[in-house]
Amino acid sequence: MATKALADLAESAMGAGLMTGGVDGALHVAKYLRIKPRPIQSLGETAEMFHLRIAQAMINADVPAQRRTETLIGYKFRVQSIAILVVTSEAIKQLELLSRK
Repeated sequence: MATKALADLAESAMGAGLMTGGVDGALHVAKYLRIKPRPIQSLGETAEMFHLRIAQAMINADVPAQRRTETLIGYKFRVQSIAILVVTSEAIKQLELLSRK
């Protein structure tokens, strides 16, 4: 299996963990998959970093890209932060380019 496909699977599993258990859920999935983040002092510190990055991404969100992505995949995201992660994913950008051809 290609490295990119494995990365996409890990990303989707962590996204599912985020949706069901919040940041702790996503970190639990990462731990289960043996994905080692940079050294951290606590889960709270990591959660804070994650929330800051998501907040910054939401400020810089490309709403038209989000709408195009939702139309392309036929799904409307309930959680904007997940939509932002999808819109910034290289896989979705490639899919969008292919759909224009």
